[in-house]
Amino acid sequence: MLTTRRVVAKRGLLHRRNFELVLDRVEGLGVERTIVDRLLGTGTILVSGTGVGRQRMRCMARPYAFREARADATVGRLTTAGHDPAATVGRRRWSTNDAQNGSGTLSSVPKKQRWKDEPDDHDYPAAADYLSLLVADKVAARAVKRLRTAPIIHRKAKDLLRASGLSVLPVDDVHVAKDLTKIRKAERLSPVLLVRGDASSGRPLLIADGYHRVCASYHVDEDADIPCRAVDLPERR
Repeated sequence: MLTTRRVVAKRGLLHRRNFELVLDRVEGLGVERTIVDRLLGTGTILVSGTGVGRQRMRCMARPYAFREARADATVGRLTTAGHDPAATVGRRRWSTNDAQNGSGTLSSVPKKQRWKDEPDDHDYPAAADYLSLLVADKVAARAVKRLRTAPIIHRKAKDLLRASGLSVLPVDDVHVAKDLTKIRKAERLSPVLLVRGDASSGRPLLIADGYHRVCASYHVDEDADIPCRAVDLPERR
């Protein structure tokens, strides 16, 4: 059960076990679904939070609806916080403007997303900084040079997250909230910069720049096409 303040789970018939976690302390919410779950419309919800580790809520009906409801409940608390329009959830903050005008809920964000034709110039140095933490500086520089001329392709947010192995950030993450505000205002987002993974070596897809934009797009419509530039990782010379 999900309320505006907490997540509550009760399990067992003879041996009763209760699990309760304040919504502010929820750090992650994932979904696992087997083939049988997909046929029955059920799934296992994974809840992780401060001080409780990871808890499994099995045989939950409409698990993705539960996750969306949690996001709306979180944002709804922010928009009704009263005297503090930028009230925080944990260490994260929803957009102050959204809180002030009362529209800071996912239901207020249109599913249609607008994207720029080209990535912003400042995205490339940001991508280089990130890649330099994973590979040699020269390799990162060559990858970014290729990204500047790579053609635009389109991929779905859910596929980008799966291929990268990254978890979706919550709607109250400060950068995700900022991008959700842009979507609500019909402002254009910058395309995402990618370095392809390698299944044979186990290297995942690298989102060199645009992770927060991918998460914002996922929250609005996981099937929406995101414009990307993608290149293979250059070999080290």
